[in-house]
Amino acid sequence: MGLSCYYDTPYISVPNFRYFVFPLLLVLATVAALAVWYWKTRRASPEYARIIAFASLWMVIAIVPVLNFRLLPEGELVHDRYVYLASVGFSLLVGVALRQAVFSQPRIMVGPAWVVAGSAMAILLMSALTVSQSLFWSDDLSLNSRAHKIAPRNVYATVSLGAAASDRGMDAAATALYLQALAEHPTFWRANVNLGYLYYREGNYSEAAQYFERACLSDPTDGNQFLYLGMSLLQLNQLPDAERAIRMAMVIRPQGKDYHTGLGLVLRQAGRLTEAKQEFETEFRRDPNDARAKELLADVESKLSDQTKGPAPAR
Repeated sequence: MGLSCYYDTPYISVPNFRYFVFPLLLVLATVAALAVWYWKTRRASPEYARIIAFASLWMVIAIVPVLNFRLLPEGELVHDRYVYLASVGFSLLVGVALRQAVFSQPRIMVGPAWVVAGSAMAILLMSALTVSQSLFWSDDLSLNSRAHKIAPRNVYATVSLGAAASDRGMDAAATALYLQALAEHPTFWRANVNLGYLYYREGNYSEAAQYFERACLSDPTDGNQFLYLGMSLLQLNQLPDAERAIRMAMVIRPQGKDYHTGLGLVLRQAGRLTEAKQEFETEFRRDPNDARAKELLADVESKLSDQTKGPAPAR
């Protein structure tokens, strides 16, 4: 019930009663109950005791990998999928408990009709729940709208909804959502870089450069953000900064698509035609089907040829 792809689950840094002591007591009580159950079952039904032990160990072992929080990105602490494997052990325990409960009843309550009726009721209930909890997975906008409704303070949910809105052409809504996420978490990389792309697409190069620069500071491992920062600065005629940004993109991702074309455009605008030609040639050699690189190479070669010929003689 109430499933989503994101949740508002805060990090608990102080061992208070509500969020630490009480949950810990519940865990200890559960462990104690399982131990007592196993001990009592071990004498009467050793085969069921083995299943209880196996299922309990399964739950613990299957959840251990995601308890290493250092492997998880910030904000990705809780997801339903983390308990998929662990729930197999839980289901086995429920099965054993139901079977023991059924066979502890008078024989009249253990006939096939009761088993079929109980199974049918469980199937109908679970089918209805499955349908109701699956409808919002129909598309990204529905999925992320629900996630944002359930977890309005989760920046992943907010940015994912913004990306889904942007894909539908709802740029104003996407911008508002990205700004909402940044108000909550100013250095959140996805919000900064997505907002930068949105402003770049709209031709708002000043704002695009601002958010690309913030994204680069938040996570300097993505080459494309440096490329688009450089292209935004190119449009603002800030050529030295544009060149530095694109060269950094090449350091991060040497085989990046269009990186040499971007640098060539900066060098061409700076009047460094020979260097620009080398960049366009490099891009064209990597992809001979790149029509834009071919066109830019021909253009800069024409300009260099005109420089070589010099001005036409006066008549």
